[in-house]
Amino acid sequence: MIIDHTQLTADTLKAIIEAFINRGDHTENTTDINLPDTIKYLKYKLDQQELYLTFDAATESVNILDCESVENLSGLIETE
Repeated sequence: MIIDHTQLTADTLKAIIEAFINRGDHTENTTDINLPDTIKYLKYKLDQQELYLTFDAATESVNILDCESVENLSGLIETE
């Protein structure tokens, strides 16, 4: 399920992104960027719909996926 990140509070979204970064799950090239800037960068990507927040009911976890990954999982996003 895709979560509309704009419906989350700023603190909640920041906590989700920070947890995602700390898990080491991101593939974005952000290794040379400090944590606050990485959070801003990933939020920007979410705002641009290049990344999506998703919820997996089976694992009860939130993840951040790129468009291709979301399409492969569910076909929910139409690309032009």
